[in-house]
Amino acid sequence: MDNQEAQILPDEADVMKQSNDFDVEIVDDRPAEDQRAPRQEAESDDFNIDEEIDGVNDQVKKRINRLKYEYHEQRREKEENARIRDEAVQYAQNIQQQNEKLSDIVNRSEEALIKSVSTRADTEIEAAKQAYKKAYDEGDSEALVTAQESLTRAQTDKTYLQNYQPQPKKVEAAQSFDQQPQTADPRTQAWIDNNQWFGQPGYEEMTGFAFGLHESLTKKNITSKSDKYFDTINSRLHKTFPEFFNVNKEEDVQPTSTSRKNTVVASAQREGKNPRKVQLTQTQVKLAKRLGITPEQYARQMVKESKRG
Repeated sequence: MDNQEAQILPDEADVMKQSNDFDVEIVDDRPAEDQRAPRQEAESDDFNIDEEIDGVNDQVKKRINRLKYEYHEQRREKEENARIRDEAVQYAQNIQQQNEKLSDIVNRSEEALIKSVSTRADTEIEAAKQAYKKAYDEGDSEALVTAQESLTRAQTDKTYLQNYQPQPKKVEAAQSFDQQPQTADPRTQAWIDNNQWFGQPGYEEMTGFAFGLHESLTKKNITSKSDKYFDTINSRLHKTFPEFFNVNKEEDVQPTSTSRKNTVVASAQREGKNPRKVQLTQTQVKLAKRLGITPEQYARQMVKESKRG
């Protein structure tokens, strides 16, 4: 069992690694009276009957002190386990809430996308009807065929949307703290960090469009592990929402760009800045190790939760 647990948990040296993003400071969250160094075992604890008889008072006092120490050691261990359990419950609840918010954003984004496409289909149908009528009146057979094709295509899209039923998104239950969590795809996480609008209120249509592109690319076996995946998404987003990205490009030129834009060129700008300092308790560090993540990853999650709070 110990060997299996050792294989699951990361090496302690890896767990304590910190990136340039955060300067993690570990604080002792034990009660003040419990903040003491571990007890050092005596080199020799041989029992001598003569000394026991001659110095019974000292021996009794020593035994009482030892029993008291062992009692408090057991108490501290139980309290530490309780703190880790409480921290794990809080962490799981935060993840659950985050999943629920993400599910709600996905549902609202899908609804906004369907509404947008439906409105566009209505506009195309009306335009095709006008073109068809004009071609008919003018006797232009070629324009008539073109208008008929446009009308048929727009009506087909409209019919598909009317019959389409959004699939409810299932919210996965938060993992128990003793299970190995799945790490996020680094490239996908980097893309989300560089596109702060993603999943935010007011950007449902763009988020829904991005999800639609993701589904389309996935069906073509183009995954986030390839450059083509992100190149396609970025290119289509810029073409579909040029006003938004043109505004952001102008903001990039300004010397007082926002922190949102700073994250886009993180590797170039973080080198000259001091890392952000985040305090973690010893309980949180132990929980992070149990979850199989680094203290820096745990600190990053805490910062995200505080921003959402």
